Amino acid sequence: MRHAILFPLLVLLSVPAASPASGDGGLPDERIARAVERTLERDHGVESHLMDVSVRSGVVRVSGVANDLLSKHRATRVSRTVKGVRTVVNTVRVSPLLGREDGEIRSDVLRVLSENPATEAFEVEVEVKDGRLELEGRVESWPERHIVERLVMDVEGVGSIENGIEVKPEVKRSDEEIAADVRRALKWNPWVMEESIEVEVENGEVELTGRVGSADERYRAYEEALVTGVTSVEMEALMVDWRGGEQLRRQREVPPRSDDAAIERAIADAFFLDPRLKSFSPVAESREGVVILTGTVGTLDAKRAAEQIARNTRGVWSVENHIRVRPLDRPGGEELAERVRRALETQSRLDPGEVTAKVEGGIVRLRGIVDTAYEKTLAEEAIAGLSGVIEVRNAIEVADESGDAALDYELLKDVQSELWWDPYVDSEEVDVSVEGGRVILHGEVDTWLECELAEENAYQAGAETVVNRVKVESGPGVPIPGVSNATEPVK
Repeated sequence: MRHAILFPLLVLLSVPAASPASGDGGLPDERIARAVERTLERDHGVESHLMDVSVRSGVVRVSGVANDLLSKHRATRVSRTVKGVRTVVNTVRVSPLLGREDGEIRSDVLRVLSENPATEAFEVEVEVKDGRLELEGRVESWPERHIVERLVMDVEGVGSIENGIEVKPEVKRSDEEIAADVRRALKWNPWVMEESIEVEVENGEVELTGRVGSADERYRAYEEALVTGVTSVEMEALMVDWRGGEQLRRQREVPPRSDDAAIERAIADAFFLDPRLKSFSPVAESREGVVILTGTVGTLDAKRAAEQIARNTRGVWSVENHIRVRPLDRPGGEELAERVRRALETQSRLDPGEVTAKVEGGIVRLRGIVDTAYEKTLAEEAIAGLSGVIEVRNAIEVADESGDAALDYELLKDVQSELWWDPYVDSEEVDVSVEGGRVILHGEVDTWLECELAEENAYQAGAETVVNRVKVESGPGVPIPGVSNATEPVK
């Protein structure tokens, strides 16, 4: 699945649409539409057979029906990762397969929020009307507001969410402080070319102008701008220009590996903003860009969040995660087992009884058979945020639906196509060869982000096995030079 691991926390943001004037004039709408359709078809988290795609001036419209809210919003997220897309308008209607009473849905939503340490103290009012979830209340930061959405989106029967939770920080901040925080956040995000983005702040309202290389990068810039004290973010003049984005990335120097103190400060700042880590003090130590994480947190989800934050910090080459999970509230064995069971049953993408769990001393062993690797991951994520879960050993099996391996020549073209359409990967720097369904990647890229995404793209294209020999410029190891064969594909 495209960029499955690296998607950020804020999944339901209503991002301002790109202005029609922001079209780059490079890619025909028909080609973009085919690329988006193919991306949706390959992603196991999206029910693409029920969705239609149209494109006009780079604006993608996804319509149709989804069985759950996760599928609808993942369609938006993966569509943004296609080169040439300026923004995505999603009008997909959610029609849950399992009809549930509003009272049942409300009860599950309240339970999910109360059993997660990151949200248990929030005063959130919940109403459900014909599957439409309405949230009211008050929190101190945007990440707190959005983690509520992330948790309740998984609840079976939720068709839509109207988030009326207000963000009211306890301390008022000056425009200068806010602007400095936004610029610093953009600087340390490896997905964003902050050199091409201007930041202005007036009365807590942030305005971003300039250009970015993709709709996904525009979205991530919007996320980073939601620092403490911000009331709104205006992005009408932040244009999507994929050709300009590629040129900027090639001109950009690889971040220095020696600025360890700055890397540590950037990670600490991000830790402070994450609701899952706010009550704890994990420590990040950087040694020439290799980050070692230590300390304690309250949930397994928090431990994983700390690692993802470190990996998504510019200048970080690898992460060693030695954080220990020490729950503040540790329920008894039977109670924890019951919480795990309810969490799995509530997850909208899992069939009842499809996955079983055995709980021993905070270690949860998952077993069962699911259709896709995406569902296997969802089962694990459904329980990682529960207080008392220290470790998950996921032995869920994935049913083999791959069928016969694609012909090597066809697979080669598909991998090259995936690489070319990814706005974050310079496909000219990655060489691809295929032997019996086994994809071998060579070349030299600028960042570890590109190296990881190149491998993800190969799997997305249908590879059974990927051998990733791509080297990172100025990174560990000896670069392997090569001549790219990843020419622009027809899609």
